[in-house]
Amino acid sequence: MKALLYKDFCVLKKVLRLYLLFFVLYGLMAVFNEDSGFLAGVLLVMAGMLPLTALASDEQGNFGRFGQVLPVSLRAMVGEKYLLGLISMAAGGGVSLLLLMIIELLHGDGFTGEMLAFQLLTVGVLVLACGVLLAVMLLQP
Repeated sequence: MKALLYKDFCVLKKVLRLYLLFFVLYGLMAVFNEDSGFLAGVLLVMAGMLPLTALASDEQGNFGRFGQVLPVSLRAMVGEKYLLGLISMAAGGGVSLLLLMIIELLHGDGFTGEMLAFQLLTVGVLVLACGVLLAVMLLQP
């Protein structure tokens, strides 16, 4: 499982540069428009799409055929995609929560418990929605 994760991280290295560019552009838009919720949504959707990007890269490189000769079951390969999704959504959730708080502190009235609760609720709902989206998209026929 660790080797499959490592393979996906190596494959996604180039894609992550493009995602980082999109994230910076949306981040600048969020700072100037004072709309931090949109940035969190975009970040978490991009994080939720990483396993599908890895899956598309596997199909493009015919990894399905190669994976059949490896001592790894199909269940483990699919489980690794779910694990990759959980890792990326957890990282995206943490980064988006941090960015939401920074943007709110830059444009808001200060740090309050109500603001923290609202940001946690926003990120929690977005992570849950992206988790459901990921589970639906990775279902086997």
